[in-house]
Amino acid sequence: MNTHSESFEAGPEANALKHGFCATKIVDSAVRARANAFRDELNKTHDPWSPEESEAVDELAQTLARLERLETAMDAKVADEKARSAELYDKRALDAFQADLARFHENPTLHAATLGLTWLGASHFEKLAPPQNLWSSFRPIFAV
Repeated sequence: MNTHSESFEAGPEANALKHGFCATKIVDSAVRARANAFRDELNKTHDPWSPEESEAVDELAQTLARLERLETAMDAKVADEKARSAELYDKRALDAFQADLARFHENPTLHAATLGLTWLGASHFEKLAPPQNLWSSFRPIFAV
């Protein structure tokens, strides 16, 4: 365990204690409370009989609490990355649609097939006219 006193000065050591996964002292009160709960549960389960075993249980409890915090942070990061990637995909799809639509307006005969290949393009065609009338006029373009 850590032999340093409970009070510490600001500096690299303080930063490691507060933010480091390998720190030997827990500064965050929520993580400390969770470590205490883990320690109580481990003491009930394993009933340490020597000071070395008690120290091992303490270290395991702290590590479990930090690991739980790390997993929670990773889950939040994954959810954030998924939301961000969905936003980027939607923006990219909209940009591609707008470029395809501009080309379609320049030359509808040549670019109708390209515009109709995307979901946004097909939705745009659907809004223009009833599907049976619109698609029947483009049928020769889509024929392979």
